[in-house]
Amino acid sequence: MFLSLKCRNRLKSFAFFVSLTSIFWTHELVAQEKKDLAEPIADYSVPQMAIFEGWIGVWNVTEHHFDSKGHVISKVKGTEEVNWILDKRAIRRSYRTKSASRSYHAIGTLTWDASQSRYSGTWYDDASTTGPTLTHGTWSESTKVLEFVLESRAADGSAVTYRIVDKWHDEKHRQVTTYQVRGDALVKRLEVEYQRPAPCPETQQSDRMIGVPDID
Repeated sequence: MFLSLKCRNRLKSFAFFVSLTSIFWTHELVAQEKKDLAEPIADYSVPQMAIFEGWIGVWNVTEHHFDSKGHVISKVKGTEEVNWILDKRAIRRSYRTKSASRSYHAIGTLTWDASQSRYSGTWYDDASTTGPTLTHGTWSESTKVLEFVLESRAADGSAVTYRIVDKWHDEKHRQVTTYQVRGDALVKRLEVEYQRPAPCPETQQSDRMIGVPDID
């Protein structure tokens, strides 16, 4: 069957329009995909998770261990890396230290528990034989302190409770103090200094060579 010249011209015009439309929408989708990949997730699952934005990244840690009389008995260094998981519904903490005699690795999680109106989390490590440690706590905006109760079990199965005070000094420094709860008394057992790693000298030199200004 032969189509008239007028009909063929209409079909050509329609095909050209469809082609242009397809190219336009493909370009828009690719541009939006690139934009989505380039921009970090800004929204939190709940507003209470926003406090952890300052935790994200790598920290150098220095532990000071205390005996029951408050004397420092050892000092250990390591790192902690904190990342968002589950579309900012929780954070994941990977904590590592190493001394001359042993290494230690722990994985922790923290999230907001709306049913209890508090933060809740878990802590697994390669030293405990009694399962995960459970934590729950609250944040004070006025003092910049995240205070936790940590509950675990000793090797004999007895309950052990600690109070954790995570003090935020500034964007580069935190101090976390662990107290063992003994009746009405608190016995300091561990103090950890958190500090952001200094930039590599090579990176700073490269920035100067390409004209990138220093940022304090």
